[in-house]
Amino acid sequence: MPSRESTKADKTELNLRRNPVCAILARERMSTAPFQSSSPNDSSPGNDKPVVDPFAGLLAKATYHSSGIGTNLSIRLDRTPDVLVLRIVGTSSDSLPETFTGAVEQVLRGMRPPFAAVDLTGSQSLPSVILAFLVFFQKNAELNGTRKVVLYGANSRILTVIKMIGMLDFFVIKPDEAAMRQHVADATAAR
Repeated sequence: MPSRESTKADKTELNLRRNPVCAILARERMSTAPFQSSSPNDSSPGNDKPVVDPFAGLLAKATYHSSGIGTNLSIRLDRTPDVLVLRIVGTSSDSLPETFTGAVEQVLRGMRPPFAAVDLTGSQSLPSVILAFLVFFQKNAELNGTRKVVLYGANSRILTVIKMIGMLDFFVIKPDEAAMRQHVADATAAR
């Protein structure tokens, strides 16, 4: 009789073959870095075996770092069980490369997360480049089935900019990560 681990690996491989999106993403991934499964279907005690995440490579591509004179910016996508979180730290006036924005678009299209959020706790200002990227992120998330993107951790300066350009209704605004998670829990319960 096959072991539980080999059966699980066989099922994962079979699912990758049956689901064309997962198969494409698995081929495109840059790494096969495992993640700890946090799936509600995988809640058996002591089950901490790594599972290959078909989105690991795309998430790795959806990371951007830039530093230089007047620029110190880091943007990355983090996947949690219930929310895809875009974390923005720093600021930049440089345009974002198409390879990065394309990878973000692929992640949104492939994962189709029900909820997406933007963590602005590491940002002190919102230059036009980042503002344009937030609009891009919201529109692509919406096209792929995500509800309104939740912005959280924005300081008063960022909130003033969002208000001045008339985008308060474009996003759901929450003060911190706990409030964002509560919003997601409430919205999930209301489904």
